[in-house]
Amino acid sequence: MSLAKQGRTQAEYDEEAILQHEREHDGAFHMEELAAKLLSEGWEVKIPSPKAILTRRLKRRSRELQGYDKQNRKRRIMHANKVVKIGPDGEPKTEVVWDHIDNMAWDHALSAFQQRFENTQKQDHALERDMGSFNDNNPNAVEHKIQKEMLFTYGDRQEQVVEKIEQDVPSKPKQPR
Repeated sequence: MSLAKQGRTQAEYDEEAILQHEREHDGAFHMEELAAKLLSEGWEVKIPSPKAILTRRLKRRSRELQGYDKQNRKRRIMHANKVVKIGPDGEPKTEVVWDHIDNMAWDHALSAFQQRFENTQKQDHALERDMGSFNDNNPNAVEHKIQKEMLFTYGDRQEQVVEKIEQDVPSKPKQPR
């Protein structure tokens, strides 16, 4: 089906296909199943360029690269930073630049870590919203609400107190005086 005839974006057409397939099938389904159905119906797929495919693969691999520092802490080696630059047409353009943790500039590190922290906050907010919606509206959640347990508190750490347990040593009976 041609998107030009419909005057819609690819995302709008994708969303409609997903929601229609979900209405037609009770329960969970595999996206591969939907893709096969759409291809058999003549879905037109824009094939990305080899450069786009390789770029996507390299970005994914850069996020996965891990190593150990001098203190033997496992860490991500490559860090992305979104930078806004003004293009030749005068319009702002967002670019993503990558740098190695052992030699990246301080401002790159600060910006990259801040962006990652903001993303985790957005993901946390989305998780809270989705869990609330599930608990309030899904009949499967009537008896068992899903709750997020906080496994740590940011910025409010306390030292863990460990009780020292000594082995019982039989004591001598006290002698009366």
